[in-house]
Amino acid sequence: MTFAQQMTSTQSDTQDVETLIVGFGFSVIPLLRELEARTQPYTLISEGTPIWQQLADKGRLDFDMVSSFHASFYAQDQVAAGTVESYYATAREFYEYNERLLTQFRHRVIEDRVASVENHAKHSLVRTTRGRTYKAHNVVFATGLTRPQNETIKNFDVAGLRDQTVVFGGTSDTINMMVARTVAQGNRVILLNNGFITLDKYVAFDIPGPKGSNVYLPLMGVRTGKRYALDLAQLEAHAVERLWPKLYKDLMPIPLGPPEPESWVAKMFLPHVFHVRYPETFRRDAVRSTKASKAGLSNGLIGIKYWPIDCYETLCSEQLEERVRAGVLVNDIVFFHTEGLVETWSKDRTSVDLENKTIACDGRVVEFDHFIQVGKEEPRLPPIVSVDDEGRSHAYRYDYRENYLGVVPSKLRNVFFIGYTRPFTGGIANMTEMQGLMVHKLLSDSKRTEQLYGDMQQRLTTYNDYYYPKGQERRPTDHLVCFGLYTDDVARFIGIDRKLSDCVSWNPLRTFTNLRFDLLHPNNAIKYRMQGEYKVEGAEKLCRDYAAHHENWSVIWFLFLSTLWDRLLGYLFFALLFLTFGITPMLEQASASALPNLLGWGALCGAGAWVFHRNMHVVNLLSYSLAVPLFGLKAATQPLAMIYIAYTGQWHLCLLLYAFWAMIAFLFRQVHLPPLSGRYLFADCKFKHKYRPFWERYKEVYQKVHAERFESTPPPRTGVMQDGAAMTTST
Repeated sequence: MTFAQQMTSTQSDTQDVETLIVGFGFSVIPLLRELEARTQPYTLISEGTPIWQQLADKGRLDFDMVSSFHASFYAQDQVAAGTVESYYATAREFYEYNERLLTQFRHRVIEDRVASVENHAKHSLVRTTRGRTYKAHNVVFATGLTRPQNETIKNFDVAGLRDQTVVFGGTSDTINMMVARTVAQGNRVILLNNGFITLDKYVAFDIPGPKGSNVYLPLMGVRTGKRYALDLAQLEAHAVERLWPKLYKDLMPIPLGPPEPESWVAKMFLPHVFHVRYPETFRRDAVRSTKASKAGLSNGLIGIKYWPIDCYETLCSEQLEERVRAGVLVNDIVFFHTEGLVETWSKDRTSVDLENKTIACDGRVVEFDHFIQVGKEEPRLPPIVSVDDEGRSHAYRYDYRENYLGVVPSKLRNVFFIGYTRPFTGGIANMTEMQGLMVHKLLSDSKRTEQLYGDMQQRLTTYNDYYYPKGQERRPTDHLVCFGLYTDDVARFIGIDRKLSDCVSWNPLRTFTNLRFDLLHPNNAIKYRMQGEYKVEGAEKLCRDYAAHHENWSVIWFLFLSTLWDRLLGYLFFALLFLTFGITPMLEQASASALPNLLGWGALCGAGAWVFHRNMHVVNLLSYSLAVPLFGLKAATQPLAMIYIAYTGQWHLCLLLYAFWAMIAFLFRQVHLPPLSGRYLFADCKFKHKYRPFWERYKEVYQKVHAERFESTPPPRTGVMQDGAAMTTST
């Protein structure tokens, strides 16, 4: 008897449904909204308490988000709020937002849990733990990821820890949040990892002048008396990658890490970059995979988004106690390392003895009081089998690379996944909103769905070849993607992507402003809901206002222009060199005897230009090394100098111009007058020591606030192991 025949006797008790949605949480809200708006039928089952409710119940909402408001809230809710400032919501604010969303649909939830799924060509049989069986034409899973760190957050409280040693078996944003508490309590922290990417989650700098004077300085491209506060994810300009992948690839991955820390370029020119000073923190495989992939940023990158202590002081010092109470904490992993508060040990070379509570690496042996084991993320799925036309069953195993855009599995039919793709930087709301729209499109358009299944393998091959290095093995982090490239990929599939041809207008000024917006505005999901099938009223106005508030992303615009001018300046140098020593003598002599000289200089200049082009990422360090306020000055003035050089033909002035900007960058690097500083955008150690007085002040406030909390609600015994045993949270 075949598997299908065995199931026949039970199918008489099944409930036939069009779309069965399994899981009720934040990630499924966009899909539910679209289904409700079009009165399309669905059945929603879920059991258990959402993670945000669990955190609230445990009193663990004392932290802030690692992605900004515009990357963490859905389009309709952004429009309703009308917020144009970049800011990071607190956990309490985000929890309350979740509750408002879930309340709208909670009456539709059937309390139940899926026990097993049998997927057939036209339907799925879904059995639940309460004895129900559904024959669903479509099944959508939005059950979330198993994140072992969630249990740690809920149960491990550092409020009672003093002068102890805590070892973390990995690193992540969640771990860094715990590290921030642990070091503020006076404990020693050791991170076991194979390197990580450090990302300032905020860039804040003030332009000198009376506050609010707002006088535009043309050469600088900034306004006096204005504070520029930009969050990390909004500076990525992913649309540029689609048009000029080489330019994007050379420039944007620089924050991932310098050239190899051991290289002479890094040691000579970037000695104060975090990963050069602390080579153990350099995520070598991540940087190399990005270089090897065709995309500007490869999939699978893990970045630690943290508050740089200088930005934290600038934005929070006047309301320090209030911010600490809200959970906005100093979590500057770079500062922690420079001050010896946190150490990174190689995870591959470190041996852990849980019984004797010691770790050993390269001759060092340290006793620890607590060990936090970090596990990997995996979709929280029930057992699933696919059943072919002959009744043979095959167990399904989730593999991100076998799911188109993380949503449509190639080995199942009419099954869709939401929430199992996570962003490298921008908030997960960008992922899930676009996934919700994609699933709705596939539920509503059967022809589109069949077309997708028809060319599924080709689509998967194309996607994987672009975002993963050729030959790279599967990794537990394959589901981490660059949010702005991902949202654009989904928008293209749905047919709501933004085309540059739509920017063209009879008015040249309007064409320029349209192009500037589409190229530089971050690819948040709301950008694709300004028009088209899934348009949200008010989205376009909010996006335009948001861009205008941030000077139309002038910082990233000037950075791109600065690197472009450096590129053209190099080509100009070799062209003038060839003109001066190759072509001009040939024209003056007008004889065949000058031909070898022409060919020799042509070969020399051609080879030089080729080497220059191949090492553009090193050339870009010149602009990257400039302080932020100088980007505009360079972008505005360098073209004028280049025109003069081209007109006069003085090739040596190209070298002098490079030297001039290098000297400006070097001199400005010696200046630190907060908040106008000569520091790099990311992972700069040079001026961290100047914040020791603020750190001491911050610790006093932190310990006061958390002492009050500890006295009023002592942490659970499961949080702080009284016997010193290791607390593990692994899968």
